[in-house]
Amino acid sequence: MAYNTSKGKRDLGDIEYEGDPDTQIDFENNTIRLRTNDKIRFSVVGAEIKTEHALSCSVGFALLDKADNYARVLAIDSTGLISASSDLTASAIRGVARRVTFPIKTVTTTYTASVKDYTILANTETRNITVLLPTAAVASQKIYNIKKLSSLNTLTLTSSSGRIDGNATQTVTNIYESYTLHSDGTVWHII
Repeated sequence: MAYNTSKGKRDLGDIEYEGDPDTQIDFENNTIRLRTNDKIRFSVVGAEIKTEHALSCSVGFALLDKADNYARVLAIDSTGLISASSDLTASAIRGVARRVTFPIKTVTTTYTASVKDYTILANTETRNITVLLPTAAVASQKIYNIKKLSSLNTLTLTSSSGRIDGNATQTVTNIYESYTLHSDGTVWHII
């Protein structure tokens, strides 16, 4: 790969790919801009990274903390899931989000809830269903919404460790009855 540094329109210090004159790296004071199709796609301005378009990566993105020997602080994997090494709250994410989504799934048999689940719809039309929650400690601060979709049979909520509002199980018998459960790290609370 060769770069053309002596032909074409550009400022001193810019780099242009010789086989494609509208693919460039532009340098300015405290700024580096990557251009393709003669449009700025990605900029580093001071300590900020800016883009006019959605970024994608087959592996994901990570934010590192220089003060902590470049430890990973926040990661976004290739599917868009966000993980953080410390608490991450909605108020910590600033800017305009196009959408925030919460997983929803329908189950028709006994189901073990994952920490990635959020809303679980239990269709008890053909059988009784038990939804097993993770331990309150493993799912500390986690919220689940669980709803019964049929008038037939029974939905039972239980946890492998940690009680649900003081009970080992919670039984749901009415159609469209729902529970919101929130873990405090020790027990599940019905909200």
